[in-house]
Amino acid sequence: MSEDEGCRRGALVKRASTLLVAVWCCLSASSCHFLPETQSSADAARRAPVELPTDDLAGPPAPPPTHPTARARRLLETGPVDGIVLGLFSQDPSFDYTELLLEIRDTGSRWVSLMVNNYQELNDSTTVGVPDSRTARLERVRSTVHTARDLGFHVLLFPILLLQKPGEKDWRGTIAPTDHAEWHRSYREMLTRYARVAEAEGVDLLSIGSEFNSLQVDREEWAETIAHVRHCYSGPITYSANWDSLETVSFLPLLDLVGMTTYFGLSDEDDPSVDTMAERWAGIRGDLQEWRFVHTIPLLFTEVGYPSQNGANRNPWNYFHSETPDLEEQRDCFEAFSRVWIEDPQLSGVLFYNWFGEGGEEDTGYTVRGKPALDLVEAWFRQRDPRRRDASARAGSTVAPDSNAPTDR
Repeated sequence: MSEDEGCRRGALVKRASTLLVAVWCCLSASSCHFLPETQSSADAARRAPVELPTDDLAGPPAPPPTHPTARARRLLETGPVDGIVLGLFSQDPSFDYTELLLEIRDTGSRWVSLMVNNYQELNDSTTVGVPDSRTARLERVRSTVHTARDLGFHVLLFPILLLQKPGEKDWRGTIAPTDHAEWHRSYREMLTRYARVAEAEGVDLLSIGSEFNSLQVDREEWAETIAHVRHCYSGPITYSANWDSLETVSFLPLLDLVGMTTYFGLSDEDDPSVDTMAERWAGIRGDLQEWRFVHTIPLLFTEVGYPSQNGANRNPWNYFHSETPDLEEQRDCFEAFSRVWIEDPQLSGVLFYNWFGEGGEEDTGYTVRGKPALDLVEAWFRQRDPRRRDASARAGSTVAPDSNAPTDR
């Protein structure tokens, strides 16, 4: 999509004996929980190869997991990763997201994806995580994760990367750094800061990147990044591919789940019928079923969203398509998606984008706050909530229809 991400970290030597490595791990466990209090820490950087750093982020790279799906199996035992994205997009550093989290909980959502914008200056820059007022400070990210956990949410921490000065066709999917190794080093350093927050606060799932179409072919660099993240974060990790570039993710075996943003165009017209859009989704589902037959890694839709504006179904990623609000087209898009996917047992989760925003009848953004589409999002949670299915099974019945499903909130 087009909001924001971020990431980074450094590497180290691995010539120590097994005993020395074990001792190092014991010592480093506490340092991975240390969170810098300065704003520069929140603004860090992104990704790199084999340089030996000297800062406190350094640590011996962990080997690729021998059973990368074991973490995913444990994660999915509690049900699908179904929830809502909450962008931490306020430029007020003291903004408290508690009220928005409470609203999300009222929808029946079990998961929340906390999206954090990070920036690099230009499409060819090599420094990631440059200071920007639109990046939530690290201490604010941590406190929001803590609040979400206290409210009973499973949490996906989702840093993203944006460009401060993009060219006409530039976005994170076209990033072409002048020095790939330096960009990766910078990105890795930034990402590791989020990994430390994730470990300290018990985050359930961490995203290591999103929609890097031009960079996700750099397998060795990403393997290095994943090793460093796993050194500081013990939970499962995911990466979110753009909907048109899932096939080029070169490091799938190193992930626990793979994510995908799903801004597929659904028709070439404004206000198409739900049937027309559902037919398009059915074709997409068929293609993804073939992909899932080849790749056994669990598939998660990290962003499903439609701006409430006329023609939103054409290119849902384009939230500047129209200034005319169209709440019904947004609702119809969600209905078409739900028709095709709600019964799919192999879909590991859906995160609806994005709760942050004013909402209401005049709003043309993605949020479903105060809009008819909210009913469909709530129905999705009711039908796929494993707690309700289990209760129905114990009662000797099938899952209640969406409109009649009980709510425990």
